[in-house]
Amino acid sequence: MKKQKRDIRKKINSKLAKLSINRINQATQEINKFLQTKIEIKHGLRILSFDPMLQKNEINLNPINDHIILNKNHQLLLPRINPITDQIDCHLITYQGNQDWHDQLILNSYGIREPDPTIHPLVDPKSIDMIFVPGVAFSYHHLSKCFVRLGRGKGYYDNLLARIRSDCLTVGVGFLEQYYDQEIPIESHDRFIKQMYLF
Repeated sequence: MKKQKRDIRKKINSKLAKLSINRINQATQEINKFLQTKIEIKHGLRILSFDPMLQKNEINLNPINDHIILNKNHQLLLPRINPITDQIDCHLITYQGNQDWHDQLILNSYGIREPDPTIHPLVDPKSIDMIFVPGVAFSYHHLSKCFVRLGRGKGYYDNLLARIRSDCLTVGVGFLEQYYDQEIPIESHDRFIKQMYLF
């Protein structure tokens, strides 16, 4: 099963590496516009998003992140890998108004920008209402009638998804090229996601 997952990652990563700048920009614009429309019908949500690994051609949600911060209808949270527990911690992004909030993020060993825990408060995962979940590949699991994501193999998001409320809306996001037209193998620690939007 692990070999199957490695092969899927290799196949999808090969597709991502071939994406043109125009294709990336098109998908970025479309998904951010869609997500903005989706969250505007509600108020006061705690939304866990992510800062993209652009070097891995991960979908860029910074436009919707900026929208959440500036409009203040919702609260933006970002993940941080805790070096002690080796799990994702969730931090509330506070906007001071006198500097770009992106400048307050710290680059970790994986090349991901994370919240500075001395600035951005730690939040209980059970208080989160919606999570934008990245991944390498996504598919539909017919037996469970849910969506499946395949991450990078570290299990960070599977662990996090096991610690949230059952009514938290989990949304897989990415490029159309990340859809895997067969079922991704499922292991006991893998967690389903409720919705999936690929552009």
